[in-house]
Amino acid sequence: MNITGEKQNLMQLWLKSFVILNRCTGKLLLLVAASVFLLALFVLAMLLIAQQVPSRMVQLLGLLGMWLWSAFVATVFMQLVQTVSQEEQQPLTELFSASVLPAFNLLAANLILSVPLALLGLAGRLLPAGILWMPVLQLVLLLWVGVRIVYYPCAVALRHKSPLESFKYSWKLTAGRYGRTLLMCIMWTLTLVILTGVISTVLALVAPEVLRGQLMGGSLSWLTISGYLAGMIVAALLYTVPFIFPILVFLNTDAQVLVQTDHTFVPLPTLTLPQTKQNPVHAQQADATFKTPTQPAPDPKREELKGLDVMQTSVNTGEKDAPDLEQHLEKVYKPQKEDVMEYINEDRMPTILFDDDMAKLLQENNAQLAPKAQTEEKQPPKDDGDETIKMSK
Repeated sequence: MNITGEKQNLMQLWLKSFVILNRCTGKLLLLVAASVFLLALFVLAMLLIAQQVPSRMVQLLGLLGMWLWSAFVATVFMQLVQTVSQEEQQPLTELFSASVLPAFNLLAANLILSVPLALLGLAGRLLPAGILWMPVLQLVLLLWVGVRIVYYPCAVALRHKSPLESFKYSWKLTAGRYGRTLLMCIMWTLTLVILTGVISTVLALVAPEVLRGQLMGGSLSWLTISGYLAGMIVAALLYTVPFIFPILVFLNTDAQVLVQTDHTFVPLPTLTLPQTKQNPVHAQQADATFKTPTQPAPDPKREELKGLDVMQTSVNTGEKDAPDLEQHLEKVYKPQKEDVMEYINEDRMPTILFDDDMAKLLQENNAQLAPKAQTEEKQPPKDDGDETIKMSK
């Protein structure tokens, strides 16, 4: 049964109230039994307190206790209808534990609502009887404000709103839906009146026969007694239909409001970055292809070093022994202090880390180039004057 799906008319929801009643009959009977048990405990506690507390205090506590008991039972009933309408399986004990705090909030909301109602009633009694605007004012407040806040018990029990927030939530929920809400209240009243009339008529016809049989000393059969009790249970269950109907209307209306408020949400498109093909590039190739924005002037001595051949690379990828390879890589990329060579003679190259083989090879090349550099320094510079003269001739 999809109550919170698409929008449904009031007649469909009214008919589905009987379906909900059929599905939760067992739990409703358990709820009635638990409610009677709690009421009996409360009455017993009040009888014990009455011997030690003044009568006025007992009356006040009894009134508050009855209001709290009715709020708790109503909260459990509304949560039960919600779980059944949404086809959820939830134990009745969990509904009892989840209804404790909403019951206190519902009691506070009822107390807040009773203040203006009491003031209106007091004003109607204190004003002269000839004033006609007071009944008109009461009727306007009932038809306008009362219809707009009719959903506040459902907002407290099913949406866990605070007492003041429940009135605001009901006012927002009925905005633009006053006609539908008013028609729902009329249907609720007619259903309640019709069921009350039917049940009272049946009890009025059956009860005298039972009493007459007892007064005349006749014995009542178990069939008569069981039939009478079954009739009362069925009447009590049917009496819950007018209270299931507004809960279903609230759930359907609340779902439609959420859909209307969320339809403007448009998720942001997910950005898909182009996948670049990653080709492994050797370190020597990367150094050869990399070019800085501004190339410095070529150095003659650096040009001479280009002809050097490196006979062994720093990492031998052809090694089969994995532990030796790991030791070799750790030695290359995590060198000791004595393995670090730093060129500080000229600003030719930055600090470079080499392994032992590369360092030995560079030392041999430097040793071969050192005599050549010394002979070039000892030779006097050539006089190009003759060449210029010959060229001029």
